[in-house]
Amino acid sequence: AAERQAGRLAVHAAGPALSPLLAVSFLEFFAGWGAAYLCPDTSLYGPQEIGGDVLHTWADQKEAGSAVEFCVTLCVHYLCYWPLEQAVREKCAQTLSALARRSAVRPLLVASPAFRRLAALHVATNGATYQARDGEIDMGAVRDGGLTEGHVRGYMRLPYDGRGRILAALCVAASGNDVDSLALVGCLIGTLWASFHGFVAAVVAQTIDLREHRAVQHAALCIELFRGVVAAADMEGSERVPAFLSPCLPYLSGLMEFYADDLSVCEGLLRLFRDYAENFVVTLDRDQSVALFGASRELMRLYSERHIGARAQAVRLRSSTMAEAEEEQSYNDVLCMIQLLVHLGTKDFLDMCSHVNSGVDSSQVTDVIFYGLSQILPLMTEGLLQFPTLCSQYFNLLNTMMETYPMQCCQLPHDLFRALMESVYFGMRHSDPEVGRNALKGLAEVIRDNAGSQCLDAQLAAAPHLLQDCCGRLVGDVILSDGVWDRLEAAGICLLPLAAADLPGFVADVGAR
Repeated sequence: AAERQAGRLAVHAAGPALSPLLAVSFLEFFAGWGAAYLCPDTSLYGPQEIGGDVLHTWADQKEAGSAVEFCVTLCVHYLCYWPLEQAVREKCAQTLSALARRSAVRPLLVASPAFRRLAALHVATNGATYQARDGEIDMGAVRDGGLTEGHVRGYMRLPYDGRGRILAALCVAASGNDVDSLALVGCLIGTLWASFHGFVAAVVAQTIDLREHRAVQHAALCIELFRGVVAAADMEGSERVPAFLSPCLPYLSGLMEFYADDLSVCEGLLRLFRDYAENFVVTLDRDQSVALFGASRELMRLYSERHIGARAQAVRLRSSTMAEAEEEQSYNDVLCMIQLLVHLGTKDFLDMCSHVNSGVDSSQVTDVIFYGLSQILPLMTEGLLQFPTLCSQYFNLLNTMMETYPMQCCQLPHDLFRALMESVYFGMRHSDPEVGRNALKGLAEVIRDNAGSQCLDAQLAAAPHLLQDCCGRLVGDVILSDGVWDRLEAAGICLLPLAAADLPGFVADVGAR
């Protein structure tokens, strides 16, 4: 049935009898079936099971190779003839990724003619945007693989993030150490580097207008393809990804200078750095870490210059009704920046816990994180913190910073420290128990650290009633409220150092209630 639908699709993709929903069902089945049955690990089964019809059939390399060829051919047809069907596109990427993650299936993928056609299709259109001209595509290489101009035009219509996901699956599948795999992954990554290098060279030489639509589209395409390479964290020899990406990071962060006003490119850059930090920060050596932290700081600086001030003013002026109507997706760029800071912070933690230190100075990590934190603090008003995902990620970051670096938190300029405390007061009475606990634990660590280091002296000089305010908010908004039970332990941990810091004030405050 799947083969029949693919055949009809090639003849008339807009046929009313063809159902994308049916295609999704086919792909969902093949993704699960292929990952479970193709080239099974015989060590997991006894002699009777291995001798059974199903396992015996799909353990055979020839039969498994035929199944792989069929699945990839099906994906090629769907991607080229239905490029704008989101559900179909996502299932194609899922099916290819499910097959590629099986190490026993990877050689069959690399040997598959359909897989090589898909790789040739991607390489030929690597730098081709929606508006690419005929001369920008090597049609000869594509035709040699048995593909037509229709395949190329259809593949070019894939959204850029979809092409990035396909590149991730191709890289994982071709990550073996055999000659064919090395040549294929080298070609996939090499063409991306050539396309991006050509774009950067044109920018430096000022031979293109960066505001022109084609240039914007080229930048967006390169960013999404880089995200595809970053998503290939499951590939064998994944250390090749940081080695490839590290020299590109300064140029990528530099794009923010030109495209900070274009949210599609701006948010894509933040997502790229966030994904790279999430997937690879654990494995980076010293030079790669320095490159990431330096580029991240520059990225956040350029982003903040264009967005933070305007966003903070908009948040202050927006009414509560407008705040409720505002969609959380409007602040995805802020969310990406918070998540990037969270992932960068894990590098310092992991290096401290590891017997083999990467050589990255702890101050390099804290400088970047607190720079980023100081940029987003003016945005974190009660109106913006109504968004659940944004609120949860922000207090996750805040708890990590206040627990790990309490002294640096207290050294923030007073205006920023006051904004931090206001967000903590909001968080500790928040309806989400996890948010409340994170806010209380972070505050407790700062007060506890002040008992030994007097790190709050500068803040107390500017706001003498700071500790009394903290105690009053904690007692009135949390401890005496009906919702204290889901954060009782965190509230007690926070109350003890506050009471010890100002016992007469604590007794007077409790007595007055």
